[in-house]
Amino acid sequence: MIDHEPHRHGPRFERRRRGGGILAALFGITGALIAIAPARAHAAELTIASWNLGWHVARDDLPRWIDSCNRRFVKNPATGRWDLAADGTPGWQVRESRAQLEGVDLSRQPPCRVYLDGGQAVPPTAASWDKRLQQLALVIERTIDADVIAFQEVSGTTSVREALGAQAERYEVCSFDGRFKVQRLVFAWRKSLGAQAECELIEAISLPQEAPDDRVRPALVLHLQLAGRRLTLVNLHLKSGCVSEFDRDRPGDLPNPDNKPCLMLQKQIAPLEAGLSALAARGGELIVLGDFNRNLWHEAAVRDAAAVRTDGSAATGELPRGARVRNLLREVFDGDPPGTAAFPVPITCPGSETRERLCEKSHRDALGRAELQALGSAQELGCRLAAGLDHFVVAESMRSRVREAVKLPLGRFGRTRAGRDGNEPLLAVSDHCPIRLRLAL
Repeated sequence: MIDHEPHRHGPRFERRRRGGGILAALFGITGALIAIAPARAHAAELTIASWNLGWHVARDDLPRWIDSCNRRFVKNPATGRWDLAADGTPGWQVRESRAQLEGVDLSRQPPCRVYLDGGQAVPPTAASWDKRLQQLALVIERTIDADVIAFQEVSGTTSVREALGAQAERYEVCSFDGRFKVQRLVFAWRKSLGAQAECELIEAISLPQEAPDDRVRPALVLHLQLAGRRLTLVNLHLKSGCVSEFDRDRPGDLPNPDNKPCLMLQKQIAPLEAGLSALAARGGELIVLGDFNRNLWHEAAVRDAAAVRTDGSAATGELPRGARVRNLLREVFDGDPPGTAAFPVPITCPGSETRERLCEKSHRDALGRAELQALGSAQELGCRLAAGLDHFVVAESMRSRVREAVKLPLGRFGRTRAGRDGNEPLLAVSDHCPIRLRLAL
């Protein structure tokens, strides 16, 4: 079992090691989860995966979600919110983007319109959720089959243990249950690794200075001691809505002052860079992974060093007042300090010629709607968000040890189908496909 140390006053916290002992937290990193497993002979390779599970919650959270979205609402023209009303529209059928529904708290539960079939919301049921859990467990065991898995958009450790199914007892799990919003991060790693492991948070990335509704997710850090090496894995889920400057009409241009998500992502860059620099100073090799909500391949395609910042200043120096970052990849992983020199690992999509071609093209260009639909179809990857969001960024010191990085298909498990003729609906396991890295030890 992993013990989580509760929130303390101020920026410093305690971390407990089994059998006693206290380690002080550093640079605003909070949380405390220590696990020490029996030593064993290490395999020659380590497999690491990342998977955004798309608003995945624990089974016990399902009834509250269903009940709140079964209620009826009428839009209040004075406030712009949807108020409860006996003769209103069911929450599942409110199509307005980011609708604010009375009693639906998105810091504690998913929105109503998570699962869609042809644009129509598909309400989850207990039976369809249990089927989805079975499929999640199959994907994790038979397709991902990783030693370490970083999850995003999960409600906590219970939700991940349920997704692991029969494999749950073979993994240690750490998260930050009960803190921040329901879209949490979790690490799971095999007990058979025999690794000394420590988890902590970089809270500053959550932008605690912002209003509660605007706060985003922290970073979750896992330190592993394996085969005489210290690996530091950083699980990210950055602000959504600012994907690429290659988008048509450039709404995803990072310094775009008219795009609020880009402004929020801009605010995350400094604490992210500071947190990674502090981790690098502690030694070990960095692997940053997860849902960046940013196409790092498009940023890597920008070769002009002056393009990193709007004022042309060097990425290794302090960001001048009034300047904005144009290139997250080159700003954060700038090699200052040296441990932060890192590269986005090329991710391939083995399979058909169409899949491989579109996957490769997505690294250098924005895919059109038809291309995205083809890549995400059940015949290809099977996930709606098939390109440009999920990445591995690995320390340059490990470049020669990277053996393979692939995007794994979901096939028909990525589809949602409404219940018909008395049958239960089928729910997509996720709108993201998992990615997996093989690393030589």
